[in-house]
Amino acid sequence: MEEVLQEEKFEYVNRETGLVLTNPVDIAYYKSIQNDEIIDNGLLGSFTKEGKYSIEKRFLRELVEIRKYVVESFEYRYVLNTILGGDELRFTLVIEDLISEEKKLATLRFIETVRKEDGSEELLKTIVATYKDDPDIYFVKKAFKVFNIVEKDEVEGKSDNEELLSILNRFKEIKSLKAKRISMLDFISSAYVDEILAILRANPCKFSEFVLRKYGESLVLLKNKITSENYYILVKRMLDKILDGAKVQLKDENLSSQILKAKQNYVNNYKNLHEELTAAPKQEEIKKQNKSSEAAPKSSGGGGAKKKASPKVKSAGKKPAKKASPKKSAIYFDKSMSVYPKEENREAKPKPQEKEDNFFASFIDGKVENILSKRAVASKSLKNKMDMGMEMN
Repeated sequence: MEEVLQEEKFEYVNRETGLVLTNPVDIAYYKSIQNDEIIDNGLLGSFTKEGKYSIEKRFLRELVEIRKYVVESFEYRYVLNTILGGDELRFTLVIEDLISEEKKLATLRFIETVRKEDGSEELLKTIVATYKDDPDIYFVKKAFKVFNIVEKDEVEGKSDNEELLSILNRFKEIKSLKAKRISMLDFISSAYVDEILAILRANPCKFSEFVLRKYGESLVLLKNKITSENYYILVKRMLDKILDGAKVQLKDENLSSQILKAKQNYVNNYKNLHEELTAAPKQEEIKKQNKSSEAAPKSSGGGGAKKKASPKVKSAGKKPAKKASPKKSAIYFDKSMSVYPKEENREAKPKPQEKEDNFFASFIDGKVENILSKRAVASKSLKNKMDMGMEMN
């Protein structure tokens, strides 16, 4: 009798809608959205395999050590803050009675803010640590001492928060990654938007008509809120919200599979982008780069112009060496994304900047040339896209 093996089912909670995602492509796509939230908002934590937000213990320990100041207080509830590397960190401390145990409990929470495109905010409240002790008159003072909390008028000068290297390095790396990736993220978002719109126009139905109409209306409202630098990033997020809102109207399985295929393409490109930006250099490459940098001063002037044409390699070798430092353990792209479909050819729409095209082509598995030759589409200006959106009304 043959044993029947059941495939493992993936489940992931969309915290905005509360819906449980089961399709591997939907899960991978939503993870890319959450990864964007971490980088855009400079979050200290990450999302678990179940889609829950959490912060590593090494960061939690430093959050306890950081000197915190009381901003407001009301009936054993305290609002705290501190400045670390130019960023404000916010906390709350709540003290409550544990009557059954005849104890008091103090809970320290770290508060982070996720800012949405529509102007709304989501507060992420993470329990850092708790302190339980006898309910005597000294409990508050003891809790303050345990969590390194002081009144602002009790301390003069700056604290020694700069010594908390793990958190500082985390914030520094996130800011660096955010600055490096914005143009290329805008590029792959452009390709995704073009592909989704092409699919909707090629499959006319109530769902397609609704999404295209809402897209045109929203594009007009978004016009004054975006810049050319992040145009497609915001347009893509806007389009995704419209697609999610209209999902109940999607009855055509063929259309649904085409949209999933577009999401696959985006996830693959997103993964390649972040693996390229966060990849640590190979040891052999570092050794070669170090040798070339040591040998460079020995070469004399005159005819050595061609040999000196490798300062780019030198500088490229020094920067990754910092990334390889054992102190760096922040993970920006969720490596637990175990299901990635094979990359499919898609309609890519390059932006006018030649430098972006060259860089992008270097890490999309060399397939950009095939894509462009098979399905060449003339680039449209931002103005044409705005006009197109208006005509959909």
